[in-house]
Amino acid sequence: MKFYYLLITFLLISSCKNKNIPKSPDNNTVKTHNYASQTNGDKKYKKAFENFKNKKYNEAYKDFIELIKKYPNDLELNYSIGFIAAKLNNLAIARKFLVKTISIDKTKWEAYRELAALYKSIYKYQEALKWVKKVFIYEQNDPLSNFIMAYLSNKLEKNDNAYIYYERAIKASSTYMLAYIHYGEFYFSRKQYNKAEKVWIEGLNKRYSTTIAKRLGSLYTKTKKYDKAIKIYNELLLKYQNNVEPYFHIGKIYELKKNYEKAIELYNKALSLNKNYASPKIALAEIYTQQKEYAKALILYKELNKQLLNKTTFYLYKQAIILKKQKKQNAYNKIIKELKSNTLQQSKDYLKLLSKIN
Repeated sequence: MKFYYLLITFLLISSCKNKNIPKSPDNNTVKTHNYASQTNGDKKYKKAFENFKNKKYNEAYKDFIELIKKYPNDLELNYSIGFIAAKLNNLAIARKFLVKTISIDKTKWEAYRELAALYKSIYKYQEALKWVKKVFIYEQNDPLSNFIMAYLSNKLEKNDNAYIYYERAIKASSTYMLAYIHYGEFYFSRKQYNKAEKVWIEGLNKRYSTTIAKRLGSLYTKTKKYDKAIKIYNELLLKYQNNVEPYFHIGKIYELKKNYEKAIELYNKALSLNKNYASPKIALAEIYTQQKEYAKALILYKELNKQLLNKTTFYLYKQAIILKKQKKQNAYNKIIKELKSNTLQQSKDYLKLLSKIN
């Protein structure tokens, strides 16, 4: 038995090192512990929960594992060990202590929530759904539980009821940005763009989020509200001047408007900040190919091939097309040889496509 507790201590303390514990929504934090009468003013017990409250998890766990031997049926001890173990994705330890928590008090709905969150994080959605449904027997307004339920409803049940839970999550925690992000995506995926826009604007008004700003920019681009999209991306640049993505996205808008000169300028600006940023390279290479500036396009395709060769041979294929158009047979033959030696299945497909080009 002693060995068992020592093993748990080792696993948990090791896991805590260099880990970032995910933050819960504003009112989804662990409640301040009401010290049980059975502890009789135990100073270690009080100190452990003070450390837990202050997120000093290493210190808390050292004491928790000692205390659980003394108080094996203490509700808050079992829950607290399970709580942090869940955040560290220690499935076996989390499940053991959270299930023990429920066996002590089945109304401890937070334990159901933590089990649901853990199973969601490892993509066991049916198991997560089973646990989160049990939360609502006792508590309907917990933001994280409602977010999980919305996510799973959308993922598994493919129905429109998810919005009910997103609304509850946001109502319970008005700055729960992850809920705003997914709620907007819920509508965006259904092509209900006005509703997605409304949700994301509401989220931005509560608290600025780069993720929501980018989603909103993409929405405006898709719906051809280009001026609004550019405004959103420019606001991003004002807040984060070294953020390269807005330059690419504004460049893409100018490309869609067929203002290629401005698009090229912005793509090059993005690359000046990050020379390995693939998206503007791809866009530039496509523009140069359309404009028959093949030398410039080839340089970019060669760079992309070096960056992404382990993932794709598409940019070898693109080089081959240009070289064939230019009738540069020796260079073309080298590309064909490289495609033939590559083990990716797509290389064979590209060779077939090239054989059909005159």
